[in-house]
Amino acid sequence: MRYRTVIVLASLPLLLSAADTPPHWAFQPLTTAPPPAVKDTAWAKTDIDRFYLAALEKAGRQPAPAADPRTLLRRVTYDLTGLPPTPEEVESFTVSDLPAVVDRLLASPAYGEKWGREWLDVVRYADTAGETADVPMPHAWRYRNWVIKAFNDDLPYDEFVRWQIAGDLLSAGDPPDRAAEKTVATGFLAIARRFGFNIEQDMHLTYEDTIDTLGKSFMGLTLGCARCHDHKYDPVSQRDYYALYGILQSTRFPFTGCEKTPRPRDLVAIQSGEALGARKKWDAEMAAADAAVKEREAALAAMAAEFAASPVTLIAEGVLAPGAAAVWPPEGTAGTLTLTQGETLQLSVLPRENHGADATGVDWVITETESEKRTWSLASGFADNPEKPAAEWSVFSVDQAPRLCAHFEREFEKTPGLASWRGMELWPSLLINTRPEPVKYQTLTMPPRSTALHPGPRGGIAVAWHSLIAGSVSVRLAVSEIDPGGDGVAWKLERRPSLAPLLDRQRPLAAAQEAAANVRASTAQREPATDWALAMAEAKPVNALLQKKGEPKDPGDEVPRGMLSVFGGAPVPADAGS
Repeated sequence: MRYRTVIVLASLPLLLSAADTPPHWAFQPLTTAPPPAVKDTAWAKTDIDRFYLAALEKAGRQPAPAADPRTLLRRVTYDLTGLPPTPEEVESFTVSDLPAVVDRLLASPAYGEKWGREWLDVVRYADTAGETADVPMPHAWRYRNWVIKAFNDDLPYDEFVRWQIAGDLLSAGDPPDRAAEKTVATGFLAIARRFGFNIEQDMHLTYEDTIDTLGKSFMGLTLGCARCHDHKYDPVSQRDYYALYGILQSTRFPFTGCEKTPRPRDLVAIQSGEALGARKKWDAEMAAADAAVKEREAALAAMAAEFAASPVTLIAEGVLAPGAAAVWPPEGTAGTLTLTQGETLQLSVLPRENHGADATGVDWVITETESEKRTWSLASGFADNPEKPAAEWSVFSVDQAPRLCAHFEREFEKTPGLASWRGMELWPSLLINTRPEPVKYQTLTMPPRSTALHPGPRGGIAVAWHSLIAGSVSVRLAVSEIDPGGDGVAWKLERRPSLAPLLDRQRPLAAAQEAAANVRASTAQREPATDWALAMAEAKPVNALLQKKGEPKDPGDEVPRGMLSVFGGAPVPADAGS
């Protein structure tokens, strides 16, 4: 499965055996060259000195005189830490102290910081993504710190290389802390440049940047040149390039955001063993909470077919511009309806391209024309006892099917005197001023003991009266757009066969759904803290299509994933990951 590792195992010249040696001069195995003879044998202390001195003697020159102690200390301190020695260190230093000073400098945190910085320059490290927005990459620092630690820990170079290219794959079976360290190392790949306003359509440039940096930093090859054509002087074909391209295309790159999509995604969680145990327990609790919510949601959705099959008769409808009002019946008409017992009159208020930002005042009175001449008022039906309104009134959302608004708030958004009925989200809502004086909420002022319907971003809000009689009633309805910052709403008055049985069946289900959603919300708030890394992960295996002249919109043949031909061209199995 470790096919990103193939890039390293097959590419470094020092790892090539003599039997596998390719013909190209640059990829011959290292050989031991005997040190040359020199005249001044007393000056040369090591074999490296002999090579240096031989070149000087050939040119007829002499070595520079030995450095004085102060210069020697400054050179070694700057070289190993990038910092000058302190005055006290200079004052006390003697040449005989040099081995101990070197050991002290190598053990200093500054050693890893200095030489780690050199490596970070090679791999084009940055804390931001570049391009127009230069979006911050807040988790990139973990890779930076890993590089510093790798130098300070004297991590063997072969492991230093392998971890950066395939640490997430090599971490299988490791303890959590060790696995996290190897995964963070893949930040080498993850910090690849992002291009353009919409990086989704420019990932081919991110792959190119990754391949180019991989070749330059680990192989001494300008692989990026082969994106458009066979390399002009390195033994790398265009097919070789897309063989590597497919490996990266089969790898999941993390994304920290761009102008168009500012939210991060595909970051990799890294945790200690204890934290992973807590996360596993929490994941199980969240799965159970999600299942409970989905079960009740499915039951509510099943009622949609009944509502859709219910016949409906339109009585009146209209559109309200901001600040406008409408009255039904029109002046000079009776507004008299003959109803059967249980029949429903439904008033709906719907958003108009404004994401439900308008509150609509509703004054609705229904009067019996015969017998006892009883009167039912929407305002008194809810305002007299908002928590337990009169049974003949119901309020529900009307996106696709009626969804009972079962959540009651005595003080909506902590506004004294303003109660509400709504579903799981803030809007749509029925707002109720329970006081004998006006109540103000944000830019909205509600008259004394009044009601308002506020649609939501995905649909409208409805209130229904279920007829208690069989006979004639007169209806008086006034709707007014009372939100000064609104864009207007649409409204309609309809009659239906009784909705009360359907809504009564919804009532316990809606309450159970709210309880399940509350459990889910409280469980979500207890999410264990997670550390995130800008690191790599496996994706769906896929072979790349060769891009003619490097143009992704002009694809050519499919190229199997694998290693460069000059290194044997080891293929990646078709069913394997990256």
